[in-house]
Amino acid sequence: MNKAYSAYGTYDITVRLKDKKNALSGWSDPHSVVIGHSQPLTPAILAGPDSIWFTNSATFLVAGSDPDREKLRFKFAWGDGDTSDWLEPNVGDTAISTSYTWDSAGRFDVTVRAEDTTGDLSSWSSSKTVVVRGLDEKWFFKDDSGPVTTPVIMPDGAIVFADRAGIVREVSTSGGEVWKYAMGAAPGSSPSVAASGTVFILGSDGNLDALSTAGKLLWQHQVGGQLPPASRNYDAPPSISGERIVYVPGDSLYALDEFGALKWRIGRPNGLVSSPAIAANGTIYVRFGDTLDALTADSLTTWSRYVPAGGGKGLPPSVGADGTVYCSGTDGLLYALSPTNGVPLWTVQTSGETEPVLGLDGTIYVESNQLLVAVSPTGSVTWTAAPEDPSQSWSAPVVVVADSAIYAPTRGSSGSSLLAFNHASTIRWDLAADIAELTSPCISTTGVVYVATDSGLMALSGSSALAKSAWPCARHDSQHTSWEGWAF
Repeated sequence: MNKAYSAYGTYDITVRLKDKKNALSGWSDPHSVVIGHSQPLTPAILAGPDSIWFTNSATFLVAGSDPDREKLRFKFAWGDGDTSDWLEPNVGDTAISTSYTWDSAGRFDVTVRAEDTTGDLSSWSSSKTVVVRGLDEKWFFKDDSGPVTTPVIMPDGAIVFADRAGIVREVSTSGGEVWKYAMGAAPGSSPSVAASGTVFILGSDGNLDALSTAGKLLWQHQVGGQLPPASRNYDAPPSISGERIVYVPGDSLYALDEFGALKWRIGRPNGLVSSPAIAANGTIYVRFGDTLDALTADSLTTWSRYVPAGGGKGLPPSVGADGTVYCSGTDGLLYALSPTNGVPLWTVQTSGETEPVLGLDGTIYVESNQLLVAVSPTGSVTWTAAPEDPSQSWSAPVVVVADSAIYAPTRGSSGSSLLAFNHASTIRWDLAADIAELTSPCISTTGVVYVATDSGLMALSGSSALAKSAWPCARHDSQHTSWEGWAF
């Protein structure tokens, strides 16, 4: 015997017997039957972006089904603590699309659940991760030869960089080419820019070219034989002091005046020369292989300190607000040296592989392959951070900007990215660019972020200029002067 029930609920079934003489038995003990309701199946997010630019909306398509064939509606959880209203598909549909705009950048895990007409809920779906990029792309200047140098900013705001073919280009703030200059060799360094707008760049043929604001060769000076081409692993641009002296690393350290005349030259038998750091008082700190030397503006050595470089060029030093000299050695130590005599004030293990950069509070930032390390001014590690994607590694020195963010480029098998950290190792946003390589960013006075990629120059609409710390980025500033006295 079959019985169909028209409503959900619990029913107590009893039975009695009747014999041929119509005599009845008593009712049996009840047997409870629950006429239940099936909850909806877990819905699936069928479509949605992997990443979007900040302020853009993301559209998602979701579908679900119900074993009882009841109509469904859907609720999204956006991963930022916010949820959507219950959204109902059109009659007859089991799928619906909707859009959402996040009010901050970051990584967000979007999930969805379904509800049927009786109020039963499905489980939450598997998450769809969306990377909301923190900066909008203003423009992209394509260079088929592939930029290889970190860009620098001219006094009028234009951007200069060099590509693998040895072509130096100036690009306007709107993304158009202003001029180009053929070096005759691959670049041996990123460019540096003087306050006058003169551009200095080393070629891998050992020539230093000085270019006018119109991209014309003013003069050229040979600084010693064949140099390794510039790369994102190492870059040694000329440094420029307030006295208009250009300090050029080559087979020695060369000091040239603004017209290309040699003032002096000094070398050491124990290694290649780094880009020098110039303190506000004019002291020049330069790596000669395994030593870090302090020189006067007249080339006199005031002290020399052993800081291992592994037989190659040592990483450039940087200078703190109190004159302390910071330098990373190939022994994995970060050295803080007295400016008076070079005696170590402290050392700390960081495995640092980049030029030290300083925050507004004096925190020193260095990068190893897998860790961004923050060190206090007294020499203790305060925090470390690794890329969220384990296939990524840090690829270039970080940049500290005025709103207390730290921009850190990464690269890996899945592409490159530019992360923004706050000063407590928390990721603010992730650029997650679909490109192979990124240089260190270069920041304009209005906060525009310029990054050279493997295929061109990208301009991103940031809003925060460089921090006015003692040394906020590699080579000190967006002109690569490596001079502490440069005014931001």
